[in-house]
Amino acid sequence: MRRRVNRMLNSCHDHKLLALMDVKGFDPEEVTVKVKDGKVKVSAEHEEEHRTLRGKEYNYTNLTKEISLPPGIHEEEVMYTVGPNSLVKIETPRKCFPCLLSLI
Repeated sequence: MRRRVNRMLNSCHDHKLLALMDVKGFDPEEVTVKVKDGKVKVSAEHEEEHRTLRGKEYNYTNLTKEISLPPGIHEEEVMYTVGPNSLVKIETPRKCFPCLLSLI
């Protein structure tokens, strides 16, 4: 996984990519991205129900990751995609310097 992400990071030459966030173990519809107060917050929640001899058991997993926007990038400019490959890709429509190109 890390090699795949490092290849993606090294192949990005437009500096529009702010971050890649790994949300492995969550379906795309379980992931929420919010841009507010100069930050991008990625949240994910997953719940599973299992039946056992003693009754029902529940497993609950959640994840929250947050980054600050670089200077000069406005909240309304931020775009994101949640791919089936368990990566959230956060981008801007224009180049940003310094770029927060990283795996979080």
